[in-house]
Amino acid sequence: MADHDRTGSVDLYVVIDGKPVGTFNLTLPVTGKVEDVMSRILKSGEISPTPEVVSPEPVPNPPSAIKPSVTQPKRKQRIRKKARRENPKRRRLNLPRVSSRVVKLVAGALTVLVLTVGAVIGVSTIASRKPPVPSYTTLVKAGHYEKAAKIYPAKRDTIAARLTDRGDTKELKKFVSKFPTASRRFDLAFLTKDYKKVVKFGDDASMTTERRAKLAVAYVMLDQPDAAQAINAELGSKKLSVTIALGYIHDSRFDDAATLNDTFKSDVVAKAISIGKQYQSGIDKYQKIADDAKASATQRDTARQNIKTLKHQLKTLGQKEE
Repeated sequence: MADHDRTGSVDLYVVIDGKPVGTFNLTLPVTGKVEDVMSRILKSGEISPTPEVVSPEPVPNPPSAIKPSVTQPKRKQRIRKKARRENPKRRRLNLPRVSSRVVKLVAGALTVLVLTVGAVIGVSTIASRKPPVPSYTTLVKAGHYEKAAKIYPAKRDTIAARLTDRGDTKELKKFVSKFPTASRRFDLAFLTKDYKKVVKFGDDASMTTERRAKLAVAYVMLDQPDAAQAINAELGSKKLSVTIALGYIHDSRFDDAATLNDTFKSDVVAKAISIGKQYQSGIDKYQKIADDAKASATQRDTARQNIKTLKHQLKTLGQKEE
């Protein structure tokens, strides 16, 4: 503490830990360090205790001076209520201690349960998922005609026509047995050369140009070339005319064949007429021997055999030619 020239005394308040504990009359001037002065004061015991200050009792205000209480704005009240709801007092739960082994067992059981449930859901999802529908082209190329017909019913006639064009008798039979119609039965009968059934199903089948031509051929093969010619009169098919002309030749109706051939001039028919006449001449010759009572039995048997051979040749004349 610095030396001061002032003389006299001064009262000092002593405060310890923020509380006044007394006063001390300090004589001026003061010399020495502050630490030495304070040590001297404390050792001297000359600190007078501070008298306790008694606060006067508050005087109530007169009624006229009392201010009316101001109502807290509703907005502030709502904020306070919200704060209370958002910050509830936390309660501590006294739970029993669980050993680590039990925790591991429970965790393992829960893991197995989750995996099992997931697997069941996965399997159920896969089982309920429908496989993609194969395309029509894929099924037909693989030869799954029945399956293709079930999935694509509008393609059934197309499938039947495909099998007919390929001459697949085995597959066409199975297909017609599953999806029968008069038209499909007609095509199957023609493919299997059951010409009587061709005529039968021709009454109810959808008679396209191709089926009419097939019906005409069936009539020719049943030795009814006139019925075939009636159909071809509408179709005007040169190929069918050749078939009908051959039908006339097979029945030894060479004049009718020649008349028909005059319209389309087929070399095949003209040659068949010439050969057919020769076969017929031979048949007539051997028929006389077979009917001759004067001929020997051997001669008659030989004649009959020759007649059979020539008739077969006449009946199949031109069938392999265009």
